[in-house]
Amino acid sequence: MGCKYYKNGVESKLYTELFGYMDNIAPEKKSAEAVYKILKKNGIATKSKGSIFLTQPNVESSLREINNINSRYPGLLDTEYIRMTEENYFSKSAELHALNINEEVLQQILAEKDANADLRYNTQNDIDTYTRTITGSGREFQSDIRLSEQARRENTSESRFSDMQREEQAIVEKKSNHLKEAFAKAGVEVEVVYESELESIGSIERSDISNNPLIRFNPNKTTEDTVYHEFGHAYIDMLGINDPMVAQAIEELGTTDLGLSVIDRYPELDGEMLDKEILATAIGIEGAKITRKNPSPIQQLINRIMRAFSKMLNKLGLNTNPNTAALIAQEMFAQKLRAENMVNPISSYTQYSKASRDQQKLLDVTTDLRIKVRADIAEVKRMPLEQQEKLLPKLERLQASLHKIDRVEDFVSFVDAVSFQMTEARQQFDQIINLKDGKGNIDYKEQASYKNLNTMYQLKTKLDSLDVLKGIKTLMRKKRRDDRVLSQGAFETLEDKLNAVLEDVDVLQEDFNDEIIPIIAESLLNFHNKNLDTDLKAIIDNIRENAERGTPRRSVNFNEVKRTTEFKKLEKDLKNEKIDQDTYNKKLGELQIESIKNKMMTGRSALVKQLREAQKDKSGFSYLMDPMIYSSEAALQMFTKAVDEANIKSNDETLNFKYLLKEKYDDMAAGQNEANVAKLNDPFLEEVTMDVQDKDGGTKTIKVLSLVQPLEVDRYYSEQREKYKELGEKYNKPQRKDYDDNEDHRTALSKWYRSVDGRNYTVEISKWLTENTEPIDGWQDMRESINKQIKTAESILNKATSPEVKNMQALKIKKLRSTLSTNMLGKKPRGEWVKPKASKYTNPKYAAIQANAKQKEYYDFVLEEFTKGHKMVGANRISKNSWDDISYLMPSVRKEGLDRVAEQGFVTAGKDLLKDNFSITETDDHMAIYDDVSGELKRNVPVRYTNLVDAKDVSKDIASSLYRFRHMAHNFKAKSEIVGQVMLFRDIIKNRGTLELNPEGMAYISAFAKQIGVTLPIKKQGESYTFKHLDEWVNMVMFGESSYKTDVSIFGKTVNLEKAAGTLNQYVALNTLSFNMLQGGNQYILDNLSLLQEGVAGQFVTKSDLAWATQKYWGEGAAITDTGKFTPDTKLGKAMELFDALVEFTDKEGNRLVGSNLRKALDTGNLMVVQQGVEHQLTAKRMLALMKNLEGKLKDKDGNVIMKDGKEANLYDMLEINKKTGQMSVSKEVANFNKSDFIHLLRGLGRRTNQTKGRFDSPILAKSWYGKLIGLFRSWVVPGIRRRYGHGGFTGSTIHTDEELGAVTQGMYVSFYNLLAESFQGGLKSPLGVYERMTKMEQENVKRTMTEMSALISAMAIVAALSNLDEEDETWLSNFMLYQAKRYETEILQWTPIVGTKEAFRILKSPSATFRPIEQGASLIEQVFAELYHGVGLPMEDKRIYYQRKTGRFNKGDRKIRKDLEDLMPILRGLRTTQSPKEKYKWFTTLD
Repeated sequence: MGCKYYKNGVESKLYTELFGYMDNIAPEKKSAEAVYKILKKNGIATKSKGSIFLTQPNVESSLREINNINSRYPGLLDTEYIRMTEENYFSKSAELHALNINEEVLQQILAEKDANADLRYNTQNDIDTYTRTITGSGREFQSDIRLSEQARRENTSESRFSDMQREEQAIVEKKSNHLKEAFAKAGVEVEVVYESELESIGSIERSDISNNPLIRFNPNKTTEDTVYHEFGHAYIDMLGINDPMVAQAIEELGTTDLGLSVIDRYPELDGEMLDKEILATAIGIEGAKITRKNPSPIQQLINRIMRAFSKMLNKLGLNTNPNTAALIAQEMFAQKLRAENMVNPISSYTQYSKASRDQQKLLDVTTDLRIKVRADIAEVKRMPLEQQEKLLPKLERLQASLHKIDRVEDFVSFVDAVSFQMTEARQQFDQIINLKDGKGNIDYKEQASYKNLNTMYQLKTKLDSLDVLKGIKTLMRKKRRDDRVLSQGAFETLEDKLNAVLEDVDVLQEDFNDEIIPIIAESLLNFHNKNLDTDLKAIIDNIRENAERGTPRRSVNFNEVKRTTEFKKLEKDLKNEKIDQDTYNKKLGELQIESIKNKMMTGRSALVKQLREAQKDKSGFSYLMDPMIYSSEAALQMFTKAVDEANIKSNDETLNFKYLLKEKYDDMAAGQNEANVAKLNDPFLEEVTMDVQDKDGGTKTIKVLSLVQPLEVDRYYSEQREKYKELGEKYNKPQRKDYDDNEDHRTALSKWYRSVDGRNYTVEISKWLTENTEPIDGWQDMRESINKQIKTAESILNKATSPEVKNMQALKIKKLRSTLSTNMLGKKPRGEWVKPKASKYTNPKYAAIQANAKQKEYYDFVLEEFTKGHKMVGANRISKNSWDDISYLMPSVRKEGLDRVAEQGFVTAGKDLLKDNFSITETDDHMAIYDDVSGELKRNVPVRYTNLVDAKDVSKDIASSLYRFRHMAHNFKAKSEIVGQVMLFRDIIKNRGTLELNPEGMAYISAFAKQIGVTLPIKKQGESYTFKHLDEWVNMVMFGESSYKTDVSIFGKTVNLEKAAGTLNQYVALNTLSFNMLQGGNQYILDNLSLLQEGVAGQFVTKSDLAWATQKYWGEGAAITDTGKFTPDTKLGKAMELFDALVEFTDKEGNRLVGSNLRKALDTGNLMVVQQGVEHQLTAKRMLALMKNLEGKLKDKDGNVIMKDGKEANLYDMLEINKKTGQMSVSKEVANFNKSDFIHLLRGLGRRTNQTKGRFDSPILAKSWYGKLIGLFRSWVVPGIRRRYGHGGFTGSTIHTDEELGAVTQGMYVSFYNLLAESFQGGLKSPLGVYERMTKMEQENVKRTMTEMSALISAMAIVAALSNLDEEDETWLSNFMLYQAKRYETEILQWTPIVGTKEAFRILKSPSATFRPIEQGASLIEQVFAELYHGVGLPMEDKRIYYQRKTGRFNKGDRKIRKDLEDLMPILRGLRTTQSPKEKYKWFTTLD
């Protein structure tokens, strides 16, 4: 039998072939060539010129598979990265890896035959989990319970086919020989034959002439129960069914789950043959259990004594026997067969291993469905209550329909449930599609509401999941073809129902695909910036004006037009004199205008077209490096803005809460020491004991941090446990540890509860509960409500004719009755309807809070606001007492910084800091959430801080934790509203085609289509970079995957490479930038000159706007008094907060500390105060200038320009501050201002003049550890490229419609180049004349370029003047200016072609600043050893220890180790660097 290996529930052809080869081929016969052929067949490897390489298109997945293979066969496969291959016409650039197959390792791998055949990790994991659950921490029973569960699942509807361990032939022979001896002692000779070609696991028949049994085994299929099963048949036959023990065993087994499952498995058996098969199956299971334990002779003797004692008790009327099948198996094992009774003839039996391949597929389909439904139910139970009530009944019905699936016909209930859901889905779909407005027209806006989009996404998910129906239909088709239909009526009923449902699914899927794109287009259209249409129209007007004046020019989009077929024909016609120059000019203008019109968003139909038709792909560079908003497609940009709108909504909610929290916190903390967080919050906190799951699947007890609860729950539960233990011992309650398996324990418990001891125990427990608990308020109302619901459901059930309705109501009744039985004991409430008695368990800390008005006000506020947050994310996600509606547990926000040091000391805090920075902890809030089984990302908006974490690791800062929790909850709420829109758009882009382009960037046209007169572009196969970028970005901003999860083991510790890279980057940034005035000065010059370019260009702000902004910024004290404050006091600070000017609110606002300034000051980020100050002034001036630019543009509801103090108002004038709360808002008088548009403009302009910032705009490359290392201090690169060279690349359009800025843009160097090129085209022309004929946008770009070039020339002049000063004339100030001028020169020259090559080379030479401290650390270690050698008198040259001449800031005779130490010390390095600008200047001259 060939082995099958499964990965995530699906057979892996690679593993099946490779592992099967390893398992079945002798070591000396294994060859590297055979392994290579398997790898090649499965797309892993290929050969070239005798060497083996990984297949390039699949490198990433191939490396993962190789890791998996090496985890099984360590060292078998080695890979080595060679290089990146060059991109060519046939393939993109990709990593090239060599592969080596280790012959030595290969020939040491022993053949294991089929020991691992059909291995299913998920099933075995289920069994292991079940075992741990029923055995608790008592591991002595786990192997036996696991064996029982494996065997049980073989013979129940849960898993009809054996997952028990395969048994090697040697063990089978050993068992067989043992039982042959047992039969021989009874005078029966059993013949055993091993046949590997046998279809079944085993069979038994009578030998030719004697009554002796002949047993056959297939050694490739035998499992642990096989030998006892077949020998059990022989023993049963020879004893006969009238034997008392056989009869007793059959009676016991007939109505058990095992008995019923055998009936289902062998429908052809009945009567005596069926009874014997059931008993043989049971004997096989029991025999496997006995041989697993392998009792010693002494233990066997004790067992016989115990059985004899049991018989004596039985005679007294006390039934103490184990199950009779087990006794028969024990007789066989002990070789104590009852020979005198073995007189009956042998019958023939065949035991089949697994069902056919079709039956296996039936199992796979059923298992997958059960797992999916179970996972969906678990997820829904964590949702808010209103969503649970809507979704849970449908899922529970599906779950019930899958309870017993033994044959394909059993799917009829499932198909009925699906049919009901399809009817409901069709109704929901039609309801949305047919929405009308007040005038009777289709209401597109209502169709595109977030609620309806989420409904449509749920429909889409449901339709996608119903592919399983096709699998069921395939099983049915094969069953009919093989003539295996036993019940024709049941089969045809299912077939008719299935066909009807599948037809409904196909029709609805088709309708859905037709309708969803217009709906999504409508949802995005609101995010279109209408200023773009004005800009595009201006370009069209410019083209027309030039044509009408007789001076046509090749417009801004000529690069796009010149590659078209129409243009090439036009050029050919002019050359062949078919048209004259005037006609040529006119037609060229028309082509250019048409190209521009194609970029205009004229309405929903234009966006629908963009979403339906295949589009050009973006480049690999853009996929890895660009922010999503830089996409060339308008649809993708609008989608990005739509997602950002959720961030803005979330941030607004956080901002509203922020000022409310500040007011309550300030009242509570007034007059107290806020630096000692533990002491400040101690009156409100306590620790409670809770059980949590450990990493092995068991449970452990930990203390968790909680707000003070009204009752002493810890004392209550402790006393309850003690009472249960005391009474259990008093009345001899059966304990799990005293029983072999869970079933025996349950049986004993059931019997004990009916005994006198059990009844007395129940009475005393009830008495204790009565004395120590009391009913919760409103329990009678809950009971009555449930009873009413039961009556209503029963009424519906009795009147219903639809099976679907009946099933749903029956499930509802069952659930309601279960709730009643759980919470009622007779007429008294129990369970969740009682709580600890307040008179006995009132919490003194709670009473103290209630007696203190100030504390009570703060406590009530905190509890109320936490509860609001819980409801936003789903209250069931947070643990709570059974009697409470709310949770008192503190969010699992990790204790950090000063708080950890104060509470745990420096040593412990230091260890925790290392752990936090290099490995993923249970309190991490920046990693995505992955599925525990598959390891795949969970595409849900993440919910943080709800897991149970040890109190010692949880922050006691109530206010800061509440603020962080609410910021997370607001994000969850806002993002959850748009999940439908996001995922539907993602699917549209995934399914949309991608054009196959020629080297000129034009789409290939199908030659066959062209022959019949149709222009049909050829589509590219595989996932596009556009979709990959979108998919990765959605995972990042919606589902929390800001970093990949790459874990490695170092010295036995798990290290996450992404966290390690982030930690290293943080250190490098601190070490390089803290108190570094040189870098701060450079940042100030670069950023402000970039902003000045915008002022000169006048596109978004003017020079006068900037002048006013500068005056206003410094006139308001630069908002310096807001430093360290939770909420700003100044108008400027509040304005920057309102519009998120620093682009930090979404990512960092929730992490702000509410309390003392000392704790805030110790934040390591404050060490970069110089850079923060520079960024603050630049950002504030940019924001103020944009506000000033709105002067005269703000209007009231009547369309009148708003005036302020006798002059036209700007936006800053119209900002108001609420006198009570201190919160800022835009005056309601302004009717034509959109806050989101202003934020987008502010952010887009910031990116153009500075760098990308924040997770929202983070490049995909930065999700990897190596991307983080490479990208440090490089976030300005992509904006710099796009600002100067645009978005089109070498073959795309040079103009870009920017939805964020609301402007058409072009690279400013491109515009400037066009000016120069047109000036020299056809003879020298006046640049001024060309400039005048350019579009306004191009003219603005020319101004930007001229401003940048002027600044560059000035910098060069300063360098020339100051670099030749005599040493005695040099001052720190002159050297500072020299450094700044040289660095600016370098920074600008790197962008210029040819001239900037050496500057670009300088950057490539040091691709990551993160590697510098590693080099410096190595240098320090080397220098330490040199100092040690020198210190003990070993030979060491002085030049290794001391400077031999003045070098930078070091004098002759200074020790070199000083520099190595100072280079690794933050603050000190920055100060030292600031002291020596001349030294840094020299570094920039290294390539001159």
